[in-house]
Amino acid sequence: MSTENHKTDHIPELSPRYSETHSDEQLGGNTYRMDPLLELELAEVRLAQTEREIELERLRQKREENIIIKLWLTYESTSASHACDVPPGKDWITMISGA
Repeated sequence: MSTENHKTDHIPELSPRYSETHSDEQLGGNTYRMDPLLELELAEVRLAQTEREIELERLRQKREENIIIKLWLTYESTSASHACDVPPGKDWITMISGA
């Protein structure tokens, strides 16, 4: 996966100044108030982003588990073949039962 195709959307945290409710006098008359609906929408976007990150991590772990299982199965099949002197390409179970 290239870096160009994998874009991490970063959603900045709200500054405490903007997420808290202050009167104009408390902030010197120059305030910016976050609309509660906008805050809710931003929280929903953050939640969706977190859910995507969790799903991505779950898929990465699953992929790693599959790789480990494949390596183990490959090791088991090759070690069983070597223990029984089975030529490559032959079925070692058939070789054992025919002995």
